[in-house]
Amino acid sequence: MITQRDIIYFLFTDRFCDGDAANNYNVNLQDPQGYHGGDFAGIIKKIPYLKKLGVTAIWITPVYQNIEYTQDPKFRYRSYHGYWPLDFGEVDRHLYSRDPNIPPGSKKYLKKLTDKLHENGIKLILDMVINHTGYEHPWQKERPNWFHPPGYEDDIRRYIFGLPDLDLSNPDVIDYFTHDIISWVNEGGIDGIRMDAVKHIDKAFWYHLKASLRGACPGISIFGEAFDYNPEKVAFYQDFYDFDSMLDFPLKNAMFEVFVNEAPFYKIARPRLSDNEVPGTLDLDLRYNNPYRLITFLDNHDVPRFFTELLNHYGHDGDGMYWALNAYLSAYTFLLTCRGIPQVFYGDEIGLEGWGDPDNRRDMPWHILKRNEPDEKNYPESKIIFDHMRNLIKIRKENPALQYGALLTLWVDNFLMIYLRYIDDNVVICAFNNGKYPMEEPVHVPYRENANIPTRIREMMANRDKAISMIDGVNTIHFNQNTFSVQLKGKWAGVFKV
Repeated sequence: MITQRDIIYFLFTDRFCDGDAANNYNVNLQDPQGYHGGDFAGIIKKIPYLKKLGVTAIWITPVYQNIEYTQDPKFRYRSYHGYWPLDFGEVDRHLYSRDPNIPPGSKKYLKKLTDKLHENGIKLILDMVINHTGYEHPWQKERPNWFHPPGYEDDIRRYIFGLPDLDLSNPDVIDYFTHDIISWVNEGGIDGIRMDAVKHIDKAFWYHLKASLRGACPGISIFGEAFDYNPEKVAFYQDFYDFDSMLDFPLKNAMFEVFVNEAPFYKIARPRLSDNEVPGTLDLDLRYNNPYRLITFLDNHDVPRFFTELLNHYGHDGDGMYWALNAYLSAYTFLLTCRGIPQVFYGDEIGLEGWGDPDNRRDMPWHILKRNEPDEKNYPESKIIFDHMRNLIKIRKENPALQYGALLTLWVDNFLMIYLRYIDDNVVICAFNNGKYPMEEPVHVPYRENANIPTRIREMMANRDKAISMIDGVNTIHFNQNTFSVQLKGKWAGVFKV
């Protein structure tokens, strides 16, 4: 089960690490749309790296046996990504190391990976595709009634990128995929499912799946992907279709607008000076069944890399690099201290760059690492990012308030945001200055008269003199009987334990 204590690491299996050359069928490292050789053996090889970073769960791309390529001239690429299924019941031959005691394609290969991860305290989330098959799938001739007819443009029946669209209102298709998903859970030993493209799947399917899957596999966590920046549309699936969580695209968009485009922090939360303010993304959390279980993220395989967007905005060297780097560190500080279950995209921890697909799916550059961390002499920015993120993950693990404590916004203006996280006696204040330049003077945040803060928390603050940031050990907030003061340099954040 995936919980709010987890930090998810999303890795693109084919691009992460090649651990076994024997399964390198059709590998071409020069082709950005081809196979590059990443496999289960590579993931196992890099478990020490994952543990050093501090992640507790990995999410891997689909493992189904895929079509090799399509005859469609518009999409004549290799299916290295796993999203063009051919056989929904077998593991793709590019991913596993052949074992003479295990039949080809058996789910036991996935179970070997899961067991190895579990031995090292890491959970496994499996990406699943049920909306479509790969191109030219034989079912189109053998079982034509399993597909929606082509030619529609609505979300449910549309052939996205020309992929044959399955009719998941058909009882036979529902029955097939319900049992297929349960078999992957039981035989693969996985901890969670990431369900691809949920808004493109017939609504009838979700009722059947939750009835069967929840009973057969009660410990499994399911989170869905609905690529939409509207909280009400994303919340719909968590509220009505029994998803434990959804990918939080609305907050991802708000973070992009603030940290990349330098929009006011109002995009994330309103200052609450009047009832007429336009709500920020966090102000709409009541739309969700449970916003604290949303999967929050800056990057994934469908959007340009966040660091690349920042460098393009601020500049790639000099002051531009300084601001971009600090903005990146601040954005990840926000992600790892805000509500939700944070997800890191592979390479983010070293500042891996990339534009849209396939550039955002570059190979993990293991050559820049020594002893499972970046070489500081030759890659100083990567080392700064890695150390910062590793420290943040450690801080999050050590403070229950950052995992599942309530979040209360205390201050918002154009450049500054301050919020409180608390649970039991663990109280943490998080402050962000998104301006380019240092604050000329401290801001004094009133807490004594803030009736939204529990009395015991206010008393804890009143009994403190100061708190030093857990990020850098330098920035300090000072308390008096009514307010606390914060002053930060430009593009920086502080995380203070009260």
